[in-house]
Amino acid sequence: MVSVDRHCLTSDRGIFERLQPFSEETARNIDGEVRCIVDEAYKQCRDLLEEKHKEVGIVTEELQSKKMLTTDAMVRLRGLRPFDDQEEF
Repeated sequence: MVSVDRHCLTSDRGIFERLQPFSEETARNIDGEVRCIVDEAYKQCRDLLEEKHKEVGIVTEELQSKKMLTTDAMVRLRGLRPFDDQEEF
């Protein structure tokens, strides 16, 4: 038997069914809240890209010609980061 969160997905002999432990109204409310979160994140991303349009263009041109950018190239193009570099990612 396969189980991904006992409330969401189970398998019995390869047949999957969705178990919903809440009402359709609650599901709509959850969907609405998730939509608001996604819409706000999308707006913030668009705003940031529009605000940094010139910088994005500079990096894009360099990337098109070089196909890869190193940390040194990014520092040359954009300057030092406003925060400390991490040794590991």
